[in-house]
Amino acid sequence: MDELQVRPPRLHLSILELGRLQRVEAQDLDMLARLPELRVLHLEIRNEIFPWTVDGGGLFPKLRTCWMINVPLKFLPGAMPMLRKLHFTVRPSIDGAASDVGLENLPLLNDVLVTLDWEGAMSRQVEEARATLRRQMDAHPNRPAIRLFVC
Repeated sequence: MDELQVRPPRLHLSILELGRLQRVEAQDLDMLARLPELRVLHLEIRNEIFPWTVDGGGLFPKLRTCWMINVPLKFLPGAMPMLRKLHFTVRPSIDGAASDVGLENLPLLNDVLVTLDWEGAMSRQVEEARATLRRQMDAHPNRPAIRLFVC
C-alpha cells in the first residue's frame, strides 16, 4: 500500500473495501485505523498472512462492521469501541489453538463470523480453537451470535 498516500484530515471515507491485496504491512493497517469516519472496513489479503494487534486509544472510533480475511486479529481494550459485526480468520497452526483474541474488548459486538483455516493444523488444534472461541463468546456480556467455518 506504499502507493496510497492518505492524508487523514482530508479523507473522510465511511466505507472502504480492499480485496485481493498481495501484501499489507502493520503500518498500513495502523493508517487505516486512524480514518475518523470509517464505519465499514472489508480487507482481504491473498498471500501473506500476518497477525495484527488492534490497539486501543481511539483507533477505528466509528467502525461498526469489520471483515479482515487472512488477518488474524487480537483486540486490546479500547479498540474498535463501536464494532458490532466482525469477520476474521484464525489459523490454529500459526495462532495457537487457544489464542485469546480479546473479543471481550469489543463491548458492542453482536455478530461474529470466524473462518478457521486449518492449513497445517492438526484436527485437535482446530477443535481447541473452536472451543476457545465459543468460550469467549459465552463469556462476552452481549453473548454475540457466532458462526464458525472450517476451511
